[in-house]
Amino acid sequence: MSDAHGQLIASDGAGGICAAIETVYPTVARQRCVFHKLKGVGDNLRDKDQGKEILQTACWIHDASNRREAHEHLEQFIQTWQAIEPEAVSSLTPDFDASIGYLGPLPIENPSRFRTTNAIEGGVMRPLRRLVNCATCLHSLQGAEMAFFLGIARLNASRQNRPWPHETHRMLTQLYNTRP
Repeated sequence: MSDAHGQLIASDGAGGICAAIETVYPTVARQRCVFHKLKGVGDNLRDKDQGKEILQTACWIHDASNRREAHEHLEQFIQTWQAIEPEAVSSLTPDFDASIGYLGPLPIENPSRFRTTNAIEGGVMRPLRRLVNCATCLHSLQGAEMAFFLGIARLNASRQNRPWPHETHRMLTQLYNTRP
């Protein structure tokens, strides 16, 4: 991918990945994962009893239809909650413009679907972590590569509603035919 092809890159707030994106794709819009920003708000709450209300208000910020409206919602959020939950509020404000990158002038259809990394986190990474955590040891690089390949193949089969035993048989037959 090049800067010319990329429109928006979504990531969590990890410093290394943000620096890499800015270095490799300096002209591509960056989207800070909204879920991770909201998780930061929840993690920094002093009074968990008000957590639901505070998080609903924080979510409302990202329901804005444009950047100006999102900033207005953020200001209202700050005015409402700053005195009560200063740490939660302060976790939302840094890098705020990157968390509304999807509201920028982007030539992509339905940009709000790109405001989070959850599809990759929940749909790919979590199941892969489960598979890898089940393996107590991988004796070689080839074994590790095969474990990841099979894990991804299994995820693909389940996403396409194909039974895993049939998919395994198809893969083994294909492997046998290419390497008799």
